[in-house]
Amino acid sequence: MVNMKVISRMAVAYWHLTRVNSKRPFHNRIAIAVLLAAALVMEPDVVDVTISLALKHRFMWLVLVISSTMAYAANWTNFLATKNTSALTLQI
Repeated sequence: MVNMKVISRMAVAYWHLTRVNSKRPFHNRIAIAVLLAAALVMEPDVVDVTISLALKHRFMWLVLVISSTMAYAANWTNFLATKNTSALTLQI
């Protein structure tokens, strides 16, 4: 079972690492490596579960790629809207 508390803490940590170091893109790669290693330590059977789900469900990778692409597009759209207006405009 995936621990949502751990995932939310990792997401916040990743956001802080990438936000602080947004002018240094190589730090984002370091943050991804550190958080991926932490996730594998905290959830040791995640690779086995992923492989078993991939074998059981035929189109899992396609759905995963489509879902990831849509999430990226939503975040990119939010970034562009914030860049062209302001963060205060989005909150009002």
